[in-house]
Amino acid sequence: MNTQISPQLVEAAIAWAEQTVQGSTGRPLTKEEATMAAKVGVKHTELIQICIGPVPMPQEDPLRTAVLNLGLGNPEGLAIGYSLFLKRGPKGQNDILFLHECAHLVQFGESGGRLRPFIEEYLGQLLKDGYLHSKWEVEARRMGGITF
Repeated sequence: MNTQISPQLVEAAIAWAEQTVQGSTGRPLTKEEATMAAKVGVKHTELIQICIGPVPMPQEDPLRTAVLNLGLGNPEGLAIGYSLFLKRGPKGQNDILFLHECAHLVQFGESGGRLRPFIEEYLGQLLKDGYLHSKWEVEARRMGGITF
C-alpha cells in the first residue's frame, strides 16, 4: 500500500479547506459549548465558529476521489481550522459528535494552528492506518466518548 501523500493532493486539500472556511457562515460557540470544548482541551474557544447544516465535501477530483477512497464520503461533522461543520447542533454536555470534532480542533492547535501540517499529518495517518485505526481518529473517538 502506498502511504505517501502526493503534494498535489495536499495542495488541493489546503486550497479546498481555505476556500470552505472563507465561504462559511457560522456562529460563535455558546457558553455551554465553549465549556464542553475546553474540557477536551480546546484552548481558544473564542476563535471557533460552528456551522450547522450540510457538511461540505470536495466536489472536484483528485480530492473528491481521495476523500471517498479514504472513507470520508458522508461525514456527520468536519473540523477545518477553527471552523466546525456539523449536520446538527450539539445536544447537551455529552454530545459525542461535537466532542469528537473538538478533539480535531485540539489536534489542529497541536499542529501549530496551521492547515498544512494538520492536513499532512491527518492524511498521512489515514493512508497508513485507515480511518478507524488512525491515531487522531482513535483519539477523537476516545475524547468524544466512543470506544470500540
